[in-house]
Amino acid sequence: MTQFQIRKRIAKAWLDQKVAKRARTVKSIGLDRAKSVGIIFRYKSGEDVKAVEAYAKQLKREGIKTVKVLGYVAEKEMPEGLKPGKMDTYFTKKDLNFVQIPSGVNFMNFITEKFDILIDVSDADSLPCL
Repeated sequence: MTQFQIRKRIAKAWLDQKVAKRARTVKSIGLDRAKSVGIIFRYKSGEDVKAVEAYAKQLKREGIKTVKVLGYVAEKEMPEGLKPGKMDTYFTKKDLNFVQIPSGVNFMNFITEKFDILIDVSDADSLPCL
């Protein structure tokens, strides 16, 4: 087993433990009744940002009051030209601990907010976005 696989297994166990402890009320709500939407994605290129931003703006036009976007950049530094805006924020590898668990102000602000709908468009194997 490689060091990465061990770290991934530790992170998954930590995440499973956190999820098991969290009381969560699941309810069905349509976009027509939602007041807030959170979108999580993994940044790979400027095209990803354009697509997610376009969708976020569409949701705002459709009457969603609060739309926030959290993007994970799998690099130590932010790519040139990628800047957080009013609706979006990002976290990088610098915001991950040894077992790939995110921390940092941007991440913590996003996850403490309650959304009516949370949309995850990240890769299935993108652990920091779980």
